[in-house]
Amino acid sequence: MEDMRQPRVSFEGGEEPMKCKLCERQAENDLCEYHLDAKVELETAYHYWAEAYGSLEWNEYLRRVSKNSETGVWAVEVARMMLGSR
Repeated sequence: MEDMRQPRVSFEGGEEPMKCKLCERQAENDLCEYHLDAKVELETAYHYWAEAYGSLEWNEYLRRVSKNSETGVWAVEVARMMLGSR
């Protein structure tokens, strides 16, 4: 798999921009736009998964999503991060 990380850029006289905690891309908060989009999609999809399964705990949902071969790389990384923080 190709490494999609951006090279570090130094800034004269200023602070370096915030970096995504998962990939080190430039970020507004703790996640880059790609991981943030994946997080929003995970949070949105939980309702549908819980409804389909009848009952599904958040952590179990994240485990299932992170092991699903159809889940995208960014979503898997976010799910694993969220599992580690709870």
